Amino acid sequence: MYDMYEIDLILIGGDFNARMGKMKDYIPDLDNAIERRIIDETQNDHGKLFNDFLLQTKMCIVNGRVNPLQDNYMSISHKGKAVVDYFVTEYSTFDNITDFEVITMADAIQRYNLHGEAEGRVSEHSILKICINLSHIEPDNTGNNTTTQDTSTGGVNSSNIEETVYRDTNRERTENVLNSDIHTSNENHFDAPLPWFRKQNIPPQFMTSPDILQQCQSIIDQLITEGNTQDKIDSLYLEIVDMYVQEMKRFPKQLSKMPKSKQAFRHSKKPFWSEELGQMWKLYHDAEKKYVKCPRNQFALRALKEEFKRAEDSFDKALRHAKCSHQ
Repeated sequence: MYDMYEIDLILIGGDFNARMGKMKDYIPDLDNAIERRIIDETQNDHGKLFNDFLLQTKMCIVNGRVNPLQDNYMSISHKGKAVVDYFVTEYSTFDNITDFEVITMADAIQRYNLHGEAEGRVSEHSILKICINLSHIEPDNTGNNTTTQDTSTGGVNSSNIEETVYRDTNRERTENVLNSDIHTSNENHFDAPLPWFRKQNIPPQFMTSPDILQQCQSIIDQLITEGNTQDKIDSLYLEIVDMYVQEMKRFPKQLSKMPKSKQAFRHSKKPFWSEELGQMWKLYHDAEKKYVKCPRNQFALRALKEEFKRAEDSFDKALRHAKCSHQ
């Protein structure tokens, strides 16, 4: 971490197996950090080590600080619930974080209508979502982070950037990155959505013609010799997209467009999915939400935990039976 002083934004995320409890990941009255909403009060040895790392590197946890009401448990099962997955960043980065949300796997399946898509048991781990506005970040001459007012019209915003980004400290390249939103800086390329093809039926001769191979080699050569600017990389990327789309259009029978009836909803339910499974899924989803939101009452928590375990086991058993019967 000490070797990364030239990086403009550091964001680390993942499963640390660390339960922080009520430990403070900053030094009160000294570090410029806001208070964190804590939903898991248990701590373990990994949590203590993780907290030492945060104190030494002057970083802190995003969970519970940005949009804290959307925070949730990261591991939910009949064994218990815990917060072990985190996003961590520097104190100065919080001005650039526009949204944070923890989505349980059951909520994700419900939200995106993915019932029956999972091949096995529903994962007990939740999804972390974070949105960052990069147009407020620019490096200064010392390599430290500074924040500026967003005055650019073509800057990248939180609606199209939701990932950890590394940017070179070279000022010219940084400005190119911030102002090269590929959907707007290249006219007439992506004004209309790209055609959709059945990629499962790609024929063996796809992308193997001499002309295509020559274009690919030309792009590789340009990338090696001239690909030192973001504008050039974007231009080469658009050439690849155009070449790919034109080649797909050469095989209209094998790669026909998806029927309109399926374009509106690609994730159709699996053939083994039934109304009974749907009802059992709803019971499982409702039981999980009650278990997660249960107040710190041991008797109520134990009862809701048992209810969640029964609903989870019943749904998993019925799902496996339905899959085996359909095969």
